[in-house]
Amino acid sequence: MWDKLPTSWDDGAFIGNGVVGAIAYGDQHSPLRLVVNRTDLYDRRTRLPVGAFAWVPGSAVRGGSARVSLWDAELLTTIATKDEAQELRAYTHAVLPLIVVDVTRGMTDVTTRGRWDWQPDVCAPPRALFKKEGYEPYPPAERLPLDGGGLHVQPLKDGGAFAVGWTQAMSCLEIHRKRPGRFCGGWRSSVPSLPAT
Repeated sequence: MWDKLPTSWDDGAFIGNGVVGAIAYGDQHSPLRLVVNRTDLYDRRTRLPVGAFAWVPGSAVRGGSARVSLWDAELLTTIATKDEAQELRAYTHAVLPLIVVDVTRGMTDVTTRGRWDWQPDVCAPPRALFKKEGYEPYPPAERLPLDGGGLHVQPLKDGGAFAVGWTQAMSCLEIHRKRPGRFCGGWRSSVPSLPAT
């Protein structure tokens, strides 16, 4: 349990299924970042970073808390903004390479709802970046818009690529009907390996 939101990866909350996972913590730009990764994403015997989804609330953040429920294998986060309390529930599917985040909060004003922002990592061996060693850059990534989400495709040096795809639902009519005054949204992310072209 965290009485305030974690602010670094070594204090963050971990969720995952052994293949895909995320570390949840905040920084100066976002109260919650889900840094996603995949254990079998390698190129030239080096594990590659993927990126993060950052929650950008629609109003100023006053604080928050987080908790990992071991029984349900999910992360429960509350972010207090000046307008409302935003609740986020995240979990990784037990078998599929899928991370799901449900976002609920009071419907005080459309402009305060917030949004997810995809932030790809630099596609480079982390050890080379840390040691400031020279490395041959990877080809530039491509971001493709999809209905309700997007697709980030990162080509690899020796052919092939990896991709992160997500969808974001900003209207959950059934939840609103069952719980008037509530709003729901979410995204799904997976990092499948694409065959060499």
